[in-house]
Amino acid sequence: MKRLGTQEQYNIHHQGSFGVFYSGKSFPIAFVQTSINASEMEDLTFAREIKPDVVDFDLLLQRDIDEERIAKKIEPYLTGGEKGNPIISSKSVFFPPLLVAVVPAEGDRMLEYYADEKVTIGQEIIEREWPGFVKLTFFKGDNASSLSITDPASGITYGADKEPAKISVKKVKGHSEGVHLVVIDGQHRLYALREVYEQNKDLIKDLVIPVCILFPPNATNAAQIEAGEIKLPSVSEVFRHLFVDVNSTMEKVGGHFTILLSDENIGRLVCRKFCEHVLSERGQKGLSAIEWNTKSHKESSRIVKPYSITSIGIIDLALSDEFGKNGKRRVKHGLLKYVAGLENISNEVASDEDGPAAEVEWDKFSLSQKHLIEEAIRRKIVRYLDKIFFESDLFGGIYKIYAEEISSLEKEAKTAGEHGKDIRNALAYILDYLPIPKGKKHEGARIELDRFYDTVQRRKKEKFFNLGDYAIFQRAVIHAWLIFMDAVKEEVSPDTATDLFINLFNRACQRNAVLFSPSNRYMQYSVFSRAKIKPNNDTKNALSRLILAPLGSDDFISGFMKGFKTDNQNALIAIRDRLMELGQESASHFLTVYRSNRNKDFISGYKVDLDNLTEEDRDNLKKLENIYNNDRKLVREKKIRKQDVSTAFQETVKSFVYKDVEEAALELKSALSYESDIIEEDADQSEE
Repeated sequence: MKRLGTQEQYNIHHQGSFGVFYSGKSFPIAFVQTSINASEMEDLTFAREIKPDVVDFDLLLQRDIDEERIAKKIEPYLTGGEKGNPIISSKSVFFPPLLVAVVPAEGDRMLEYYADEKVTIGQEIIEREWPGFVKLTFFKGDNASSLSITDPASGITYGADKEPAKISVKKVKGHSEGVHLVVIDGQHRLYALREVYEQNKDLIKDLVIPVCILFPPNATNAAQIEAGEIKLPSVSEVFRHLFVDVNSTMEKVGGHFTILLSDENIGRLVCRKFCEHVLSERGQKGLSAIEWNTKSHKESSRIVKPYSITSIGIIDLALSDEFGKNGKRRVKHGLLKYVAGLENISNEVASDEDGPAAEVEWDKFSLSQKHLIEEAIRRKIVRYLDKIFFESDLFGGIYKIYAEEISSLEKEAKTAGEHGKDIRNALAYILDYLPIPKGKKHEGARIELDRFYDTVQRRKKEKFFNLGDYAIFQRAVIHAWLIFMDAVKEEVSPDTATDLFINLFNRACQRNAVLFSPSNRYMQYSVFSRAKIKPNNDTKNALSRLILAPLGSDDFISGFMKGFKTDNQNALIAIRDRLMELGQESASHFLTVYRSNRNKDFISGYKVDLDNLTEEDRDNLKKLENIYNNDRKLVREKKIRKQDVSTAFQETVKSFVYKDVEEAALELKSALSYESDIIEEDADQSEE
């Protein structure tokens, strides 16, 4: 192999077996299966070690290292369970190969493409080189399993042996161009190996670690030019997809990463572009106010941190509710195109050998469409979400408190002397997602973090009602926004419509002492069960309708319509009437949810309600319920018709809850400043 030679600019070299992996029209991945010694582990890089001046969101998407898991599981596996002890002779240990990506970079800044490929044909060897980044060296060969390499200068195709082959890379030094060898699968294994090596070099000094080094050879500017209108994936995109593929289960990727690393529907693209937008426009302070890197699937759709304004798990769920399997009507009626700017995507995609470009759907789009969709949603829906969560009075106000407290910590860290290190470690946890190490040495940082949490929470409670922290409320806000957008999409732009909705949302939140308080009758059963919010679909629908209900008030709509800028008075009157109708329908729907849930609560508890019902009342209700249940059984057995089922039980329940419903309706009417009474929906109406 010495005859394969080297070049001085390449400072890391490994020999192994070469291959290219692809299927059909997939983007090929070249790889060299090789190995490294324990002393060579320092050549490999964790994604979190690459810290560019402007953080690339792709870098942030790599899994954090779970040091606790390593300490409890992986290190004992290597050491035999006791620190410093040699591995038990009767025990075998083995790790699967580390997957290592050849990532082009300038200093710490990731580059989108490698240099254009260059092929050199020698007397005995063939070199494929992406100058300054990576070089592959092969012996010429002509057996059946040889590779085919074409000399672009002569057009002649040569055979090359797949093994032995050499991969040479130029590792980045300082701010120069080169590559980082980034571990995309196996970083926990690598971390454990490094820890063991630092503690006891003799234990694994002769260990040979299997490694698969891989890179996409066609990720070059020249290949992109040759592809024409078809947008080829960049290096970062290739490795992002590969990261999903090799960590394909929820348990391995986890929580938010399942959303951010997936392109399975437009909602997933929106979440990713939203994070990129916030990082670009508002920096790490802005991004850190959004929960995007929770590993737990259970916690990924909730607000976990006391300073967060939202979570991408909540946004993903909310958008899926509107446009996914249960929201196809909204897609069909053009709301998705309107709010995401997708009106012309299909027309912009040129026909290819597979036929004309298909219509864009929520979870069906081509690679060419995907890049156009990403650009469209970046201009539209991503900016609208940014406005809702950073500029509305409620969420924007919470973010302002958080940003002020972060700035206060940053100033304090500069003047706090030795104590400043604890503050900086707390800031690194919040802004850079770096865990605070265990042990008494770092207890001060944990105290600072708790102090920050308490301060933000206290200030939030002083100024805002606590519904803003609930996932179900945030999903209701997005639901209400899209209902509003659907109502006005024919008359105004989505930019204007979003601004108008935020105005409406702000007005609703200003009324929070009246409108959203759990002490109100109408909030019980519909949203709360005593002081506890009910996180179900009825609650989401009720809250979204309560946000929209002020539109049904004459006083409110008169001021609200000033936001519509047009000289067409007839159009203004039509919009006004439609919005008033939307508001009144929303109030009706809310009251219907209240009655339905009040009925359910009564039915579930009447048998033990000794305070409000007599023994005679309870016995009569039991008898009527038995008749009702028996009739339903007869319907299932096809012995009677559905319309013949007794309604006496429901009518009796209705009579018992009548007073509560009437009082709730009057209270809601007062809170909304309605002049007319609120009428419940017809029995056959339901939330879309």
